[in-house]
Amino acid sequence: MEYLPPAPGFLPKWLLIVGFVAASNAMSCWTTPTVTQARIYTKTPVSPLASRLMGTWNFTSAVIRVYGAYYITSKPIYEVTMASFLIAFGSFLSEILIGTASVRSFGAVSPLFVSSISFLWMYVEYGNYIK
Repeated sequence: MEYLPPAPGFLPKWLLIVGFVAASNAMSCWTTPTVTQARIYTKTPVSPLASRLMGTWNFTSAVIRVYGAYYITSKPIYEVTMASFLIAFGSFLSEILIGTASVRSFGAVSPLFVSSISFLWMYVEYGNYIK
């Protein structure tokens, strides 16, 4: 399993998993924009441009999180990876508060859950990976 992140613990593997999920979501946004966005933005129609932007954000997040998995002992990469989860949380929370997404939508709630848990996990583990 040489392709797995070399750092000990489950956090680097988790970052790899969520990185691949973000890349998969990006592909979905680019290839089936109306279906993908309907899972998140339940109250308003979303343009194909907005879906492509969401796909680009997801792919950027994927790259950051995969780098975070493999270079978890690098302070700047660790902190940027943490920030990517904070940005995702703020983005989805704002969509719920503004009213374009619903808390009843799995597509909007699951990113809130993953981003908050991942950010908190990275915060707690900071001293174990950054010396």
